[in-house]
Amino acid sequence: MTKQVYTKYTPKAQKKAKSKYNPDNYMDKYIAWHLGRMELDENSDWCWNSCISIDKNDDLFQKLCNYEKMKLSEVQNKKNHRVDLEKLNDRAIKELEKKRLNDIVCLHSFHINATTRFYCIPMGNIMKLLWFDPYHSNADAKKAVCRKKK
Repeated sequence: MTKQVYTKYTPKAQKKAKSKYNPDNYMDKYIAWHLGRMELDENSDWCWNSCISIDKNDDLFQKLCNYEKMKLSEVQNKKNHRVDLEKLNDRAIKELEKKRLNDIVCLHSFHINATTRFYCIPMGNIMKLLWFDPYHSNADAKKAVCRKKK
């Protein structure tokens, strides 16, 4: 003999969420900067201290402030995009290994102007600032972060 459970109330199977907001969707969240991983070694080509000597450093800080007022989904485009590790040059890969960051999947590149980018480690909507790259459009591209040797 099989036991049967009797209930007074049968829940509806077609319930829908009242809110369309998904708290797990980091693309709908505002960008936040994390400064703990910034390259500050003066001997590095990608040191953040080098951006201070550039005439247009106001451009950089203004862009950082502007990006912080935007959601990641609003920023993501051709100029600000994910960079897979395969696109990084060998020197950048070695720098990541030296910093014990070889377990990351990708970096995120942000456009400042025609020649300058900065790179972050994305952790949801939090961008951990890593490298400042003033050589992005350098003709020989030896110093640029995401240029592979051909």
